[in-house]
Amino acid sequence: MRRGGRSPCRTFSTTRSPAAAGEPDAPRSRLEAALADIWADVFGLDEVGVHDDFHDLGGHSLLAVRITNRVRDELGFPLTVRGLFEHPTIEELSRLIDGTGAEH
Repeated sequence: MRRGGRSPCRTFSTTRSPAAAGEPDAPRSRLEAALADIWADVFGLDEVGVHDDFHDLGGHSLLAVRITNRVRDELGFPLTVRGLFEHPTIEELSRLIDGTGAEH
């Protein structure tokens, strides 16, 4: 234990996303499913919900680069790190890629 009663290490489960209690929101399209697979792989989770936030999952710039590269390679969309940061959920990214959301 550290001063203040904190444990020196925190253990995180890698079985699912830290979405609200209950099941994460499942993908509703093939695009959302592809994005969820990419995110789950990059974050080391079994599943990610379409409303899980990149930042809340522990996302940072290096993971953003990995995700943007995978989206570019696997989906053919030129996603930027800025685009990911401005559209931090799978649902928002899906709308951006489909053309129903705009990248600033």
